[in-house]
Amino acid sequence: MLQPQLEEFSGTERFLVQCQLGTGTFGLVYQVYDRENNSVIALKKLRNSIYQQNSEALYRFKQEFRALADVIHPNLVTLYELIFDDDKWFFTMELVDGVNFIDHIYGKKENSNRALSTHKTIQQTTGDTPTVTATSASNIAIPTLPEELKTTSSSLTDKQSFNPPLIIRLRAALHQLAEGIYALHKAGKLHRDLKPSNVLVTATGRVVILDFGLVIEHSVENLEVDLVGTPTHMSPEQAAGQPITPASDWYSFGVILYQALTGQLPFFGKLFDVLSKKQVLDPIAPDKIAENVPPDLSELCMELLRRDPTTRPHGEEVLLWLQNKPISGLSGYIPTKKAIFVGRENLLVTLEQAFLGTKTGRANIAYVSGISGIGKTSLVKHFLAQLRQKDSTTLTFSGRCYEQESMPYKVFDSLIDSLAQYLKHLPEFELIKLLPEGFLALTRLFPVLKSVTSQYAHKPLDIPDNQELRRRAFTALRELLVTLAKKNPIVISIDDLQWGDKDSAALLQEVFSPPN
Repeated sequence: MLQPQLEEFSGTERFLVQCQLGTGTFGLVYQVYDRENNSVIALKKLRNSIYQQNSEALYRFKQEFRALADVIHPNLVTLYELIFDDDKWFFTMELVDGVNFIDHIYGKKENSNRALSTHKTIQQTTGDTPTVTATSASNIAIPTLPEELKTTSSSLTDKQSFNPPLIIRLRAALHQLAEGIYALHKAGKLHRDLKPSNVLVTATGRVVILDFGLVIEHSVENLEVDLVGTPTHMSPEQAAGQPITPASDWYSFGVILYQALTGQLPFFGKLFDVLSKKQVLDPIAPDKIAENVPPDLSELCMELLRRDPTTRPHGEEVLLWLQNKPISGLSGYIPTKKAIFVGRENLLVTLEQAFLGTKTGRANIAYVSGISGIGKTSLVKHFLAQLRQKDSTTLTFSGRCYEQESMPYKVFDSLIDSLAQYLKHLPEFELIKLLPEGFLALTRLFPVLKSVTSQYAHKPLDIPDNQELRRRAFTALRELLVTLAKKNPIVISIDDLQWGDKDSAALLQEVFSPPN
């Protein structure tokens, strides 16, 4: 039974805490009543102690929300709002009342709500056409896991228990899970931490994928190689710290299927034994372990657990397989194709001219305007991609102003996140030359910048009032961008500017006003 647990978060004027659903290293999840919308929802809060000491955790927390803010699918949890209020970071989402995937398959009815992970996750501590108007602007922390990782939370205590009703539940749930993963990939995202505790099934049988804390954008040009995820469920390439693709998520799907079919994991033992076995061994086929396993599901499972990601079934094939439709051979992972961009040469020329105008030492601003859905964002992304291809020295920092977010300087928040990710990868000696005198004040407005260098993490700042803090921070951001621009051309892109706030307008005016 869920017990009220209010000591960490007592709610806000809008959100009334009803009970605590779960706790984790970085966050807490509550069931709350939203007075404004007269609804009961879930609220995930980042621990204050974590984000004040570890600004990278704050970055990942915001990315968890932003990665799925625009992706709507019945098999993905719906996210509502990202809010900063009274020095607290939290986001709201749909309340999913259900049990984890494996418990559902084996008929367990106890609700998990926002289930917490059984196995720990490794995290390392990324008109018809728009109008363009250009104008001058005068060490990896490895967690301690159980010694033996042998079984799932539910297991086959009797081989005859794999009966027809169980198989029917499994097939229905598998298809929905695959639909959710496929939708995520179609949106250009990789989950990187699929496991039973991150998949809930409601009493009506709806499968919902949760926990997008490790989600990243997937592109051929930007394949992240950080070692993150849950060791028992991550793919061999993910465990080896190699670039991952949608095939890596499908491997994790295969592990979940293996658990459902056999009641155990494909590999078990000590942590590093599990990671090593994935590189050199194939698991025993499910139908060799448990009786009455459907041959087609056992075969699909083994195909998904292939060590070579290019030989695993891709999303369309998995869906066809689960629908018992013919598949003309397994072609393996199909890389995401770039969208074809046609026309709009005149608009690209206008943007190019605005960029070339900066070569004279002045800052140019280009406004891309037009009705919703005509391709403004695609145009800018295409222009930036072209720019990076032509000149690899050009620095591009992109941000977006989200309608569903409530925080100061919301126009700049995701942009500063992008800037922080660039700065933190610079050599220390180079970074020291870049950071302005007022950088500490800037970290007070944008705490994620503390991740850039440890010397600012806990350094005290004596500022008499908020106006002086703003002045120093605004000046610091301007000086930082000017210093960067002296070394490399810079292009800053801000999407959906119409959702901005007054604080952001003041900062925009300060940063882009003459003479620099």
